[in-house]
Amino acid sequence: MPIEIGPSDGLRRLGYLVVIACVLLPLAAPLAWSWRFALAALTLLVGVASWRLFLQRCPDALIEDPDGCLALLTRDGRRLRVNDVERGIVRPWLVSAVLRTPGGRVNLWVPGWALPEQTHWRLRRALIGFRRSAPAV
Repeated sequence: MPIEIGPSDGLRRLGYLVVIACVLLPLAAPLAWSWRFALAALTLLVGVASWRLFLQRCPDALIEDPDGCLALLTRDGRRLRVNDVERGIVRPWLVSAVLRTPGGRVNLWVPGWALPEQTHWRLRRALIGFRRSAPAV
């Protein structure tokens, strides 16, 4: 059964709020107004581009096989085998990891409040139980 890890509505709202807060910071800086607007516009462009890239690369689901193999389901329906997991933080309040696939690396960042408790627990268990030497999915 796949573990649904796509970005939740709360995580999307948080991302938009972070971009807005970062845009407001240059406007409060003690600079000439022309520099403030230029920095705010640049921050907006970088923030929106980064957020869109994060949402495009964020997988929809993680599939765990009984033998410890992992695969990612992407938004376009592709199934990518996970070759390696570099765990950052795997705790009840946050999961952060880098998953290496044949298509490149996928940054996984899932706060505890973004998923139901049982789903977040299954995600943590899958990442901790990953076996590098397991056969391909």
